[in-house]
Amino acid sequence: VLAQGSGGQGMKDRFETVDADGDGRISTQEAAEWRETVFATMDADEDGQLTLEEYMTIQLGQGADPDQRGPRYTEKQAEKEAAFTAMDTAGHGAVTREQFLQGGEAEFTAADADGDGYVTLPEFIAARWM
Repeated sequence: VLAQGSGGQGMKDRFETVDADGDGRISTQEAAEWRETVFATMDADEDGQLTLEEYMTIQLGQGADPDQRGPRYTEKQAEKEAAFTAMDTAGHGAVTREQFLQGGEAEFTAADADGDGYVTLPEFIAARWM
């Protein structure tokens, strides 16, 4: 059971989706595979890069249902836009697959607080990852 304020069921569900083998931790491989899937889903025109519009259009979790969006939805969208801008290292308004995957690697490394090469549920929640 997750403690109140710890990230809730949505974070646990997201964690379990990425933890493909169900061992209670996300490996670098699982994170990379998830990131590949997310990129393919976002890349609507299949041109190998994401525009800001493509990146912002895909909504995960409660954001996918306008009736379920919480009070922090606008704040989370601003964070998402800032993440896109950070990945767009060339500043040309698009993020390549490589840039997207590199961004995912950096997020994984930041979330892996103990540096053991895995992200556990507490680390996932603490980092508010993905």
